[in-house]
Amino acid sequence: MQPPNRHFSLKKFSGSGILLFITAFLLCAELRSQTINQVVSQPRTVQGPLERPDYRATTHIIEDTVSVLRIQVFEENQVREVRQPLSLFRLRDSENIAVFESRSEPGSFESRGTIEQDGRRETLKGFVLPEVYIARVRQPEVTTDHLDDILSVPEQVVLVVLVDTMPVLEYNRLSDRYEGSFSVALVDDSRTNMISQQLEDPIPLQFSSPRAEFVPPAENVHHTNRYNPIRIADRSDNNPVPVKIITDFNMEGYVTHLAKMPALRIETPSRTLQGYGVQAIPVRVSLLAYTGPDSVRVNLATNLGSIEAGHVYLKRDRPGTVMLKSESAGNAVVSATAYGFTPDAREYLFVFPWVFIFSSLIGGFIGALVKYLMKKERGKIFPALLLGCLTGFIVALLYWGLGLNVLNLELDRIYNEFAVMGLAILGALYWQNVYSGLSKLTGR
Repeated sequence: MQPPNRHFSLKKFSGSGILLFITAFLLCAELRSQTINQVVSQPRTVQGPLERPDYRATTHIIEDTVSVLRIQVFEENQVREVRQPLSLFRLRDSENIAVFESRSEPGSFESRGTIEQDGRRETLKGFVLPEVYIARVRQPEVTTDHLDDILSVPEQVVLVVLVDTMPVLEYNRLSDRYEGSFSVALVDDSRTNMISQQLEDPIPLQFSSPRAEFVPPAENVHHTNRYNPIRIADRSDNNPVPVKIITDFNMEGYVTHLAKMPALRIETPSRTLQGYGVQAIPVRVSLLAYTGPDSVRVNLATNLGSIEAGHVYLKRDRPGTVMLKSESAGNAVVSATAYGFTPDAREYLFVFPWVFIFSSLIGGFIGALVKYLMKKERGKIFPALLLGCLTGFIVALLYWGLGLNVLNLELDRIYNEFAVMGLAILGALYWQNVYSGLSKLTGR
């Protein structure tokens, strides 16, 4: 009796097993294909109440999910109120947004998860409103490539409104106002790797401040975990700037604040001056958005001309003044700097003093003519007028160029054409007195 052919039985068994495996694989593939085709061909609809969010992952947003809450549900233009624990609440098929006021006070917030911002992972930080939203998420289009991702997307999420107030407003000299931006976001960090999802209905927010402009003045936030920048321009003296954020749940709004960067402002506008040391003007400097009690040392410098003092001490609501004197001809840039302040600069144009020369000659001519007409014995008029023009010019030049008051008069040193003309008239009329005074000063 021969032993059974074990080799033949093993081959037979192996061939049968492979055949059964292939048959089972094909049947599974066919069933999966039919299932995917049904999902793709039919629109995704919500049957019954929505699945609740992962409250365990958002307990740092909502600490209490079992107490009865006063929840307002928005449906078109109607609002219904529900008193129910958060863990049991579900949005109905026709409802997309619900909101309730949290028991915690407004305050700072930092998300546990991170988002991708400028190529790096960052947390969301800022001021959080004391409102919690429950919103329906718009489901993405169903495709065979992303079927597993779609099935993992929750249909309703828990959100808080975050306002990023960290950026400071900076002074814009051209527009004479403070400008900057802040951001608002709807935060859902139920996942460590936070994703941005589109809501079925946006959550509207409005912004207001007494003397500020917002661009845009209102924002309909459509996505979660995404910063929405808001531009602001403020002309008030407030620091920080109060910003009211108004929601449909609270029309009185919630107030947060935006800080301003203290700045220096040269208040004297740019202008043209008579050059070569003829004209000097006061330059007024002030502090903006400064709330400290101490005085601030402000350094002043110019690339052309001279400033009588290289620095000045200023206090809040108490500006200071320095004198800028011209030199040669060209563009003079006056800069003001101080530690911790945004600097400022102004440009002044120094020109050749043709106006000064013309005004002084006209004044000397008038003075000489008056003096000539007052004489009983008159000589030749031309030499008298020429002498008057020269003496008027010399007196004006000594006064505005060197600061030498040869007439011993109480005069304002602020330059203007009529002042130059008037001083030249006096110089031509009283040249003998001027000459005697100069002789005494020089000892001759």
